[in-house]
Order: sequence, then structure tokens, then C-alpha cells
Amino acid sequence: IGLSTMSGFYPIHRAALGDGREVEKVIEFLLMQDPACASKTTNQHHFLPLHLVYDLNLTAVQLLFDAYPEAICANNEYGRTPLEIQVGRNSENSEVISFLENQ
Repeated sequence: IGLSTMSGFYPIHRAALGDGREVEKVIEFLLMQDPACASKTTNQHHFLPLHLVYDLNLTAVQLLFDAYPEAICANNEYGRTPLEIQVGRNSENSEVISFLENQ
């Protein structure tokens, strides 16, 4: 859980990218093993897991938010928050965008 790839991605980052099925269960497992992983494991570009929720469903996004609510205001290396990234991608996941807007 504490090992990262060469690019600085930890398992929680990979899960946040939506790799694999039943991603909510993977995120939940990782958070149970290390509750701080949602806040302390940023990759080389200062992306928190919540910055990477491009294709996640609302349940998975809520798990990450509940684990580290401060991530909602965190800027990545490019000065963007999780909401700004979602909107900038022209995401069709309006449920996630609405959730992020209302936090």
C-alpha cells in the first residue's frame, strides 16, 4: 500500500483512476488499510486521489472525499482543484460534478 510506481502513483491513485471493476471495494479496502492514504500519498504532480476521479462513480468519489475532505480545495501542480479538473475535462459525469460543487 505504501509503495509507489516510478511516476509516484500509489495504489490509491491507481484505484482513483478507475482501473478495474468494483473500484469502490478496492478504494474502501485501501482506506481501511491506511486511512491517511487519501491525503498523504500525492504523486509527483501533487495529485491527490480526488484529483484523479475522471471516470469514477459517485460512491467511489464519496469514499475518497469522506477520507480526506480537505482535498476538495487542494491544488495540484497546475493550480487546479478536483472540481476544476472535472469541469475542464468536459466530464459527462454530472453526478460527480454536482457532488464536488456542493462540498
